[in-house]
Amino acid sequence: MLMIGQVLDRRYRVTTALGGGGFSQTYIGEDIRRPGNPKCVIKHLYLDRFTGEQLDTAKRLFNSEAETLEKLGQHPQIPQLFAYLDEEFCLVQEFIEGQSLQAELQSDTQWTEEKVIQLLTDVLETLVYVHQQNVIHRDIKPDNLIRRASDGKLVLIDFGAVKQLPQAIATSVATQAEINRTITIGTLGYYPTEQGQGRPRPSSDLYALGMIAIQALTGVHPRELEEDLETGEILWQNRVSVSPKLETVLTTLVRYHFKDRYSTASEALQAVQALSQPQAKRKPWMIWGSAIALPVIAIAAFSIFRPSDPAVSDRSISTPSISASPSPYATLPNQLQEIYNQLQAELSQQNFKAADETTYKLMIDIAGQRSSRQKGFNLDEWREFPCEWLTRIDQLWRDATNGQQGFRVQSNLYQTKASRNNQQLYKLVGWIDQSGKPRQPNYQAPQPGSLPFKLAWQDRLEHRFDKFAACRF
Repeated sequence: MLMIGQVLDRRYRVTTALGGGGFSQTYIGEDIRRPGNPKCVIKHLYLDRFTGEQLDTAKRLFNSEAETLEKLGQHPQIPQLFAYLDEEFCLVQEFIEGQSLQAELQSDTQWTEEKVIQLLTDVLETLVYVHQQNVIHRDIKPDNLIRRASDGKLVLIDFGAVKQLPQAIATSVATQAEINRTITIGTLGYYPTEQGQGRPRPSSDLYALGMIAIQALTGVHPRELEEDLETGEILWQNRVSVSPKLETVLTTLVRYHFKDRYSTASEALQAVQALSQPQAKRKPWMIWGSAIALPVIAIAAFSIFRPSDPAVSDRSISTPSISASPSPYATLPNQLQEIYNQLQAELSQQNFKAADETTYKLMIDIAGQRSSRQKGFNLDEWREFPCEWLTRIDQLWRDATNGQQGFRVQSNLYQTKASRNNQQLYKLVGWIDQSGKPRQPNYQAPQPGSLPFKLAWQDRLEHRFDKFAACRF
């Protein structure tokens, strides 16, 4: 029975049915307790479809999914969870105004390489966060990516709790045929072999994204692509003329065996970002080797940061292990390689104060000789600061803090919570108190987004935001 017209929790009025399946129904609703009655999405689980042990399993998974959605919704490109109504077994989520990627792909126009690279970058930045939360989406497809009307960003939707229900409940249903019907979660053409066998991995999401990118590039639906009968590899390269580097990235994303794909979304994102980085802009020392001596840098007392990663909660920071990762340049000078290694070690030990200072040392020496000789970034050198390095250093911080710290986190806070206001950001991350007086971060228990902290420019003004925007942070 449809719930249209009902008011849930004396707040959310159900207005329109969107669709559903055997276990749930999704609706458009409106929040009648907010000005303008903004839209929301309401998902309702059919409890009357379950009995006994199955009912207990359904409730447990639904509650677990609500907790996951609460955490994932901190990312700006994942809908927020507004409410979890356990009595009605409904989830209320943010409504994303826009059109699905499926609508964009229905035209006969094949996408340019530049547009495909932007698609990959946009979604991979979201998947980095999703996978850091130990979540696999399992149904990445064009219908589940919404081009948000307000900013053109792709928002990943439908982490649906009910997707877990058929698989979990399959263990208690009567027949093997029913188990076979329920075991696979995903959409045909977009999921790889291991997911079809009920054993998805993070790289299964990467496969799905790769298939979407190939569809955009070729104009051919994944189900219409042939495969090598001996290897199982997708044969798409003859459908379109593409640069060798992009072809390598896409082919790696959709390898038949998960071990042959990128192992993480972070690794895939680095490979995609490298496609847009012109070689000619690299600094001379990146080629000459170890010809630069490292000066002793005086750390500037107060400056701030910007970013775009999700992670704005009050949870305490756990201590994940950080595996050694290669520096962005194979010919890194010895002195800079030592500082890079030092930063990795300090972050892995959760020594945030030392890591903050080392980050500044590394960045100011990368910037150039004029910055190194003075107590702050030279503005010309800052404008030319390599985006590859901002990305690499940011990734080190985010990996060490479960996405709680880093440039992208600060950028996200600046854009969303602080309304692009420096002073609001500084208060939000604790760099100034409510009266505007500067203060140091709490390095033992840092607030989300408060690190890295120590950055300074020669004119003592704030210059990070334009640069980070240019680097797509």
